Amino acid sequence: MFYEHKGSPIVFLNNETYVGGEEQFLEWAQYEFRYTDKSMRSIYKKLASDAHRIAINETPGRSYVYMNINTGASVASKVVIELFEDICPKTCENFKKLCEGVQKPGSQEKVGYINTEFHRVVKGMYVQGGNLEKVYGA
Repeated sequence: MFYEHKGSPIVFLNNETYVGGEEQFLEWAQYEFRYTDKSMRSIYKKLASDAHRIAINETPGRSYVYMNINTGASVASKVVIELFEDICPKTCENFKKLCEGVQKPGSQEKVGYINTEFHRVVKGMYVQGGNLEKVYGA
């Protein structure tokens, strides 16, 4: 389903039915309604960006953190992570603190995910990382 989605943006109908990405949506519209879109792609990117921002700011019981991931490219990529605080509040609180950096008990040092490395990446699935023994800012 949408967990295998590779493109952006993701398209849902009535907030329930997964369609796919932009191309799959246009194919669906052509098949269902014989509609051919002649709009510029930049219009859809702007609409998708606006809808994403609204979803992030108005979803009750959820918050978001982001990480800038450097893959050796000159510009880091921003990854937005949705936290399901309505389901697992303590885990989300701990994860959020580690994203921001947290004071080690009895020390002036901070630990967190800043400048840590991923040690396993499974494309399209998940990443593992976060060696908290590394202290950043030193």
